[in-house]
Amino acid sequence: MKILITGGNGNLAGALVKKLESSYQLQALAHHDLDITVQEEVVKKISTFKPHFVINTAAITDVDGCENQIKKALDVNGLGPNYLAKACRENDSILVHFSTEMIFDGLKTTPYVETDCPNPLLAYGLTKYIGEQNIKKTGCKYTILRTSWLFGGGVPKFVNNFISKANQAHSIKVVKNQTGSPTYIYDIAAAIDLYLQEPKLGIYHLANSGEASRLDMAQFIKKELSLDCELVPVFYQDLGIKTYRPAHAALDSLYKKKHPFLQLRPWQEALREYLGLTE
Repeated sequence: MKILITGGNGNLAGALVKKLESSYQLQALAHHDLDITVQEEVVKKISTFKPHFVINTAAITDVDGCENQIKKALDVNGLGPNYLAKACRENDSILVHFSTEMIFDGLKTTPYVETDCPNPLLAYGLTKYIGEQNIKKTGCKYTILRTSWLFGGGVPKFVNNFISKANQAHSIKVVKNQTGSPTYIYDIAAAIDLYLQEPKLGIYHLANSGEASRLDMAQFIKKELSLDCELVPVFYQDLGIKTYRPAHAALDSLYKKKHPFLQLRPWQEALREYLGLTE
């Protein structure tokens, strides 16, 4: 089976390659190999390789950057998926596209499920939602997977940044009023491996089970690694962040009892493994 992965130099793509390369014929294409905003490149790569699945991890995920570069974000997050979907339709490939919890406004107090109505308040969430809509309009075979608060890999994210700060500073400010579903990229990769054995078309939420604030995550990491630092709970507004962040961005799936690939373990177990604390 042939699989083409876009965004090939990213953390998630790296986890997918590591998990899938021994079982499938892969092409993992970084931006310099395939610019998904250039339709001719997309058509050529897909029509030549003829993949059974195209897994799109390419995206601009910098929330503040999307606000400052809306056209670029729209091109990559909105228009690129449209080109991929059209090429998949012409080649009878299935498009697996990763989306985000930030298509929601964060005003709900319980986890968002697939039937909740998107209402993005930021350019990042808006462009990702436009990408979803563009895929659906093409009539291609697709699976859209919304996920949340990814961790794992080498790119500095919250977990890596927090550990680095904890090893350098005695006191660390940590946001207490943002909640999400921390999700391990290697658990996503394992879920995709399972999905490929029995594909399910449609829109699904794929995240480790449970929810946590950034403060919850920091407290967990501090305890598990016995870090010697003081955590100072703050509101994210106190940190001078100009761009709005949804207060509640946790995800859950209505279909996880039906589809095994959606049954991810609790985030605490996944994070403990990432921290190297499991055998």
